[in-house]
Amino acid sequence: MELPKGFLFDFDGVVVDSFESHYSAWTSAFKELFDAEIVPFPKSHAGKSPMIIAEYFCSVIGKEELTEELYFLKDKHLDVHFKVPKLLPGVRGFTRFLSEEKIPYGIASNATKQFLKNSVHHLKLNFTTVFGVQDYVKPKPAPEAYILLAENTWI
Repeated sequence: MELPKGFLFDFDGVVVDSFESHYSAWTSAFKELFDAEIVPFPKSHAGKSPMIIAEYFCSVIGKEELTEELYFLKDKHLDVHFKVPKLLPGVRGFTRFLSEEKIPYGIASNATKQFLKNSVHHLKLNFTTVFGVQDYVKPKPAPEAYILLAENTWI
């Protein structure tokens, strides 16, 4: 049986369930910036870039001009008030297999690189190649994230 050349992972929803981590940071950042409660997170925005999500939350209260400020504040809250995401079943076994077979693998995500590094560290995962949203010009679903990851993982 021929094994794959490498393996590309998304992070949120594939390696971890990070909804609580992100929503907690959005909630506290929104409260700090607007002194108001945030609306429920729309499922339609799951996996989208943080800037698009910030734009959504600001548009709900008519404060689109503060999108960037909310984006950066959420990133700060995600780091300062870091909440370890939930590891999904099978990840350790699968990455152990990839390591044993010497198959390179890494993560490409729309999450920030700092969140990814914190998560990998706290969950004691064996990912050495990690790319976050600030590592590419066009976030997913554009293919740039995966192309960059492939180029840096095994090509």
